Amino acid sequence: MSLDSTIFIYLSGDSYPSDRYIEAALGERFRSAGARFLEQHDVCGQETKFEPRKTALLSTLASLEGGRVVAIGRSSGGRILSLAAAEGAPIEAVIALGYPFRHPKRDEEPERTLHLATTVVPTLILQGANDPYGTKEGAEGRYRLSSAVRIVELPTNHEFRCKPELWDEIARMITEFVEAVERAKSAGGDGSEGASGWGRVKRLVGWVRGLGWRHGA
Repeated sequence: MSLDSTIFIYLSGDSYPSDRYIEAALGERFRSAGARFLEQHDVCGQETKFEPRKTALLSTLASLEGGRVVAIGRSSGGRILSLAAAEGAPIEAVIALGYPFRHPKRDEEPERTLHLATTVVPTLILQGANDPYGTKEGAEGRYRLSSAVRIVELPTNHEFRCKPELWDEIARMITEFVEAVERAKSAGGDGSEGASGWGRVKRLVGWVRGLGWRHGA
């Protein structure tokens, strides 16, 4: 599948701009594949607070013309994007890197996860095996997730400081995910349980085993 008609929107975590290496890694790979890639500053400048970024996102989405919109976000960026999509924003698919299920120093905050129980937008969560904000096993055991949500565990942590080889695999996984969603949509599915394209997504987890990685700062 060509990415020529795909518009990627990326939102960072609260640590922006110190985590700009993530949008740099992804932007390089997706632009070279023909996609349009909007970085955090393209959407909301230097703003890092939750509600202002969500408002800026909705304004950006309203201004876009043509193409499928795929949203990628790390940490709070993934939370903003998945919430906006669940509330009806024109986003075809969401990819969350290091979803912040629970702050390691706080009690449960239901607003972080309630929308994940009801969203119908295909959502792929790439979660580090050493993420203090939640692991795949912990999240699947604790929270109710809709059939449109899939979690894949990666050999990294919340900061996603990955070697180039792992970024290559992450970009490949995202591309295959977008392809699976598009095929399911074309076949009359919505990307949720029962849609034929999701079988491809489930197999992605095996691709990253054995890759080298290092802890983030």
